[in-house]
Amino acid sequence: MSGVTNQSLAERFDTQYDRITDVGQNLLDKIKREIGTVRADMKAGFAKFDERLDKLETSMSEGFDEVERRFSAFEGRFDTFDANMQALSNAVIEINKGNQLRDLRIEKRDLRIDKIEHRLDGIESVLLRIEGKLPN
Repeated sequence: MSGVTNQSLAERFDTQYDRITDVGQNLLDKIKREIGTVRADMKAGFAKFDERLDKLETSMSEGFDEVERRFSAFEGRFDTFDANMQALSNAVIEINKGNQLRDLRIEKRDLRIDKIEHRLDGIESVLLRIEGKLPN
């Protein structure tokens, strides 16, 4: 047979099998190394991603805390505004009560004045009758 001298066909197949086994083992070793490298790169990438995500969560949490603080301050202002509006409303109610009392007093005065005018009209008509009976 050609190529390899002094070897039987079985020895040649064993040699070929050993070479294929070595090549296969070398490929497996290379794949394992590459997978190990990829895993390490992925772990490093995920660690960076986790770090960035933690920073983002912290930043968002701080932002939400600031928004909450501002809303609380805004709510305090609304409470103060509401209290001021309630006080103003109570003052308007008191003013209206005072105006109603004044209106009642004015109505009573108007009734008295109407009575006095009616009496004066009566007196005037009596005087006019008296004057009409007087000689010129």
